[in-house]
Amino acid sequence: MTGEVVEAHAGKADLDLALIVEQVFAPVPGGIGRYVSELVTHLPPMLTKPVTAYAARGKGDLAGVDLVRSKLPRALLYGAWHSLRRPRLPVSPEVIHAPNLAVPPPGQSALVVTIHDLAFEANPEHHTRWGVSFHRKGLELAEREARLVIVPSSVVEQDLIERHPGFEGRTRVIHHGVRPPKADAGETGALRRRLGLEAPFVLWVGTREPRKNLPRLIQAFGLVARQGPDLLLALAGPEGWKEQDPREIADRNGVSDRIRVLGHVSQDDLEHLYSACEVFVYPSLQEGFGFPVIEAMAAGAPVVTSDRSSLPEAAGGAAVLVDPTRALSIAEGITEVLENPGRAEKLRAAGLKRAQAMTWDRSATEHIRVYQEATR
Repeated sequence: MTGEVVEAHAGKADLDLALIVEQVFAPVPGGIGRYVSELVTHLPPMLTKPVTAYAARGKGDLAGVDLVRSKLPRALLYGAWHSLRRPRLPVSPEVIHAPNLAVPPPGQSALVVTIHDLAFEANPEHHTRWGVSFHRKGLELAEREARLVIVPSSVVEQDLIERHPGFEGRTRVIHHGVRPPKADAGETGALRRRLGLEAPFVLWVGTREPRKNLPRLIQAFGLVARQGPDLLLALAGPEGWKEQDPREIADRNGVSDRIRVLGHVSQDDLEHLYSACEVFVYPSLQEGFGFPVIEAMAAGAPVVTSDRSSLPEAAGGAAVLVDPTRALSIAEGITEVLENPGRAEKLRAAGLKRAQAMTWDRSATEHIRVYQEATR
């Protein structure tokens, strides 16, 4: 198996692949959209045949792949796939990879599905009714029809097999990667001035939804803010669902003047924010992997994150771990970094080392290994 992976990477794998890329064009692409974008970038140079990228009806293009669009918009396409098991893709590749639980009918192709987490089962109240129904149906189809299933962490693998034993023997763990940052100090300064972040700041990044645990983070910041009169909290990321307005939470905790709700931030700007923050804090209640943790480490930020779900695995010993259900624990983790420059520097160094091992080339190569295995 190892020899095949090296051959795929060095000499290109002879494989015909169709990749579902619709998440890239979603209004809130999120971590899955990032994952798909990186596969679109890194897989084609490793394959002898062009990658077919399939998406719903709409606008937008993708470089490096043959983009094919359905006649149906996203909602109708997903509904037809899950309810009717049609339409089939207009191509018949060796492998179809569904990088989330929008599961197309495979026809004669080998189907590979990525399952990012089971948050919709563990905490259905954190999701919309439609979201829970959609993911449950996709999971059922994946269990029935997928040759192999990719998961982003061993925690998700264990959870999946415990809840659904039918997946046993078909799961393969592949960690995500991270791009090396290219932040420029001069541009960082200009960005901070534009966003009102000239004072030292704590950073959080993500889509605002219940499992991201923003109310406790803001409560924890209220405790920390008493120790530093100039310290700010920056929240970067789009609105999601079922989440309170962070400004209202900040007002209740007496820090309404110390919070900056930035909304959606470009990937380039995120790199600058990661590199400039005093500490990156990600006290999520549940994650399949935790992209922002590795991104922050790659940019040299000391990281504080949760001691549960997949986050300790993603952090790899290079972060301060806290109990995300206790605001005081989150506050103590932030304070540990802010008040101990030596500790912060050690975390920066350990985080950089961790991130350097998490490349997208490595991840793409491991995906090819799974595709090859699925065709046997």
